[in-house]
Amino acid sequence: MSDYELKKRIYSLFSVAALVLPATALFVLLWRQVYNYMTTFPYYFKGFVMLSFMYALLMAFFLKVADGVQTVYFHRVEPVLSMVPSVLAVNLIFYMVTCLLSTYLVPVKGFLVLTLADMVMLLILIRLFGFLRDKILGEQKLLLIYDHHLPREVERICAGWDGAYKIDRVICADEGFDKCKKAINKYGAVVLCDLPVELRDRVAEYCQEKKVATYYTPGLSDMVFQSGHGLHYFESRILKQKTKELTMAQRFTLLGYLKKVYRGSSQTLYERVRERIEKGEKDFIVTANPQTLMSALYDEELDKVIRGEDTLVVPDGYGLIVALKLAGFGDYQKIAGVEFAKLLLKMADIKSLRVFLYGASDEVIHRMQELVKKEYPHAMLVGAYNGYDNDHDEIMEKAVSAKPDIFMAALGVPAQEKLIASYFDRFDRGVFLGVGGSFDVLSGYKKRAPGIFLDLNLEWLYRICTEPSRIRKFMQSNLYFMSELKRIKSIQ
Repeated sequence: MSDYELKKRIYSLFSVAALVLPATALFVLLWRQVYNYMTTFPYYFKGFVMLSFMYALLMAFFLKVADGVQTVYFHRVEPVLSMVPSVLAVNLIFYMVTCLLSTYLVPVKGFLVLTLADMVMLLILIRLFGFLRDKILGEQKLLLIYDHHLPREVERICAGWDGAYKIDRVICADEGFDKCKKAINKYGAVVLCDLPVELRDRVAEYCQEKKVATYYTPGLSDMVFQSGHGLHYFESRILKQKTKELTMAQRFTLLGYLKKVYRGSSQTLYERVRERIEKGEKDFIVTANPQTLMSALYDEELDKVIRGEDTLVVPDGYGLIVALKLAGFGDYQKIAGVEFAKLLLKMADIKSLRVFLYGASDEVIHRMQELVKKEYPHAMLVGAYNGYDNDHDEIMEKAVSAKPDIFMAALGVPAQEKLIASYFDRFDRGVFLGVGGSFDVLSGYKKRAPGIFLDLNLEWLYRICTEPSRIRKFMQSNLYFMSELKRIKSIQ
């Protein structure tokens, strides 16, 4: 990491604290002097500490979401415009909390004064931050690498940014990768402007190797749709490095994925599967969430699976339901993989169907065998193998010979989908389903989210709380997926 990048991060953290702490202090002062004794049970020291922490946390969250803390990057007016809704949202939330604690509508005047004071204070701080930024950080000199079109728009934008960024040199990718490397070695930051995906990734990897900050500008297609106005050319560098900006072709592909999602309920899907099995036909069901679809954009095999004529994509996850609605596709119903797997086992019990289970750990698969024998005694279990100690091809050959009516693979996305797809033509009949971690839940090895989380569509939150390692994937796939919906909606 360059010295400039390190200074910028430290400055950004400092600016967050400098914005949040005074606002929190004003809130606590107001609450202590005016609203504390209106509540049913007035707070003392520990109560004020708790309130301070909650207010500061919410303020930091809303400022981060609204880009209000990006005083390092943007025009001085942009953080102000982002902070206004942030302050209003936080103060409105705590006004409602105060009303709940008081069991009646408390006077709103105090919160209005607090909001006005926050606005004045933030305006002053933003002016101060702008001055300090210029003194502490100075000017960031950039190397701009472009493809065939000279990015005058990018140069124009940078020129009006109060000296935060300056394009010091421009080089065309046609001059060769070796020349680009020599130029990169002389700079601490590089901007990649609308390069072809393969070349962009190659240059980005070299920059990462040399610890050179890498920024990505929006593609020319984004400039066409948004007229270059409001595009943040240097925002969220780390996120864009990991997720990679989608090309217009990828956005059309993602739009195709969304159009293919099954519009129906668990019951209608159950009836479809039952009819297929009774007629001796086949069905390949992919339980998809935003992460599944985003992964398919960079995985040719998974892409073929999602777009395949034999594949039925069902929405497993509330995030995809929300995404479909935001993208203008209307209302869909969530079909959780674990619940539908249980329905298939019930179907197998009722109709004495042949069931083949593959995946999860040895302990879990043994538990699944016991579960089927105990709760679904009429189902014929023709195969049950763990996904760790067995050869995939060997197990699939056994599955072909077993001729199952129901085949469930718990190998994780995208391994389970790819494996099923590679052998799908070898089977004459049956329903094939990738169930991810459903065996862990069905067997009792892991607990599913409590009912209240399921009712409120917050199962994802429960999983993040119980498995914090999931938050990285959630940020990189779900949130990035949501951010692409605006562009997707504009090209329908």
